[in-house]
Amino acid sequence: QINAKKAVADERMADLQRDIMLVDRRRAHINAMETHNDAKERAISQREASLMRTKRELDEQAKALDDAEREIAGKEDRVARWTDILDRREATIAAREAAMRRAQHAHDNATAAAA
Repeated sequence: QINAKKAVADERMADLQRDIMLVDRRRAHINAMETHNDAKERAISQREASLMRTKRELDEQAKALDDAEREIAGKEDRVARWTDILDRREATIAAREAAMRRAQHAHDNATAAAA
């Protein structure tokens, strides 16, 4: 009967050692998965930081473009105002030249008639 109890105890001990080995293997696998997930999380964090830097740079470029567009629009307005002013001045000069030519013709005609 002692041998039978020893055999049962040995069998239980072998089962426990097999269970311990399986638990150790599972723990090692879980540790490896956690290490892999930590690496993935670090890579994701780095990618997020890179994307945030890129977004900030794009936001700055968009702001610079908006500023440039406002500056260009202001310059276009000034050019349009000066174009209007110069067009009016040209028209005034052309009208004065036409009036002077008419006056000269009238003077020439009066001089010829007096002669």
